[in-house]
Amino acid sequence: MKKRIYCALLILLCSCGKDNPRICCMNVKGMLSIVYENAAGQNLLDDTTPGHYSTKDIKLFHIIAGEKKVYYNHNSSVPSGLSIQKNTPARVDVGFNLNDERDIIQKDKKVTVGESTSIIQLNESVIDTVKIHWESRPGSLMITKAWHRNKLVFDSASGLNGLDNYLEGFVIYN
Repeated sequence: MKKRIYCALLILLCSCGKDNPRICCMNVKGMLSIVYENAAGQNLLDDTTPGHYSTKDIKLFHIIAGEKKVYYNHNSSVPSGLSIQKNTPARVDVGFNLNDERDIIQKDKKVTVGESTSIIQLNESVIDTVKIHWESRPGSLMITKAWHRNKLVFDSASGLNGLDNYLEGFVIYN
């Protein structure tokens, strides 16, 4: 039995070759959690909060080539690009646009850096814009910074994270 397990591990390790290092064994962190709170600190995604946002109205758009495009990927387990989580804290998990060639601001042999902008429409009158900074290295693609209303709200290098240890993201006060 041990030999079978070792053989299976060896096959898995050997399958990560040089043919396509960007795909094989890739660590992708392209999602951040966003908690919406009112001035009293109440969660605006909680149905019991007065003036809460109806989760059925929330939409995600990406700015692609200067145009606002609604996000939809029928091949994804989260086709709308966002997922509403009702557990504590209630939040929106947003999949941001990463690694689009048009968003690249720096590229060398080991690191590609880009910035992209997404729009989260909570209802007809509440629209938030979030700009992210992402980095792609051999074996990883991740969001490193995020800004809301031109304020840095997430920075993985400095540890700026508005949420608890187990979540990566920030709080928006509306």
